[in-house]
Amino acid sequence: MAQMKLMSAMNLMSAMKLMSAIKLMSAIKLMSAIKLMSAMKLISAMKLMSTMKLMSAMKLMSPMKLISPMKLISPMKLMDLI
Repeated sequence: MAQMKLMSAMNLMSAMKLMSAIKLMSAIKLMSAIKLMSAMKLISAMKLMSTMKLMSAMKLMSPMKLISPMKLISPMKLMDLI
């Protein structure tokens, strides 16, 4: 009886240790995966935002840039020519 109890106690302990180790590993893996995912999401979001900002800024700037010098130059040039 005592031997059986000892064996079952050892089995229980090793099983608990194994379970806790697995839980710890899975938790760490989950955490690192979440961190990695969030970091990747953050980076990709920042890249997307910066490219969108850049694109929209370029879109906004380019017509304005093209229009304003032409508007400024053409009447002045015409006046000078006349």
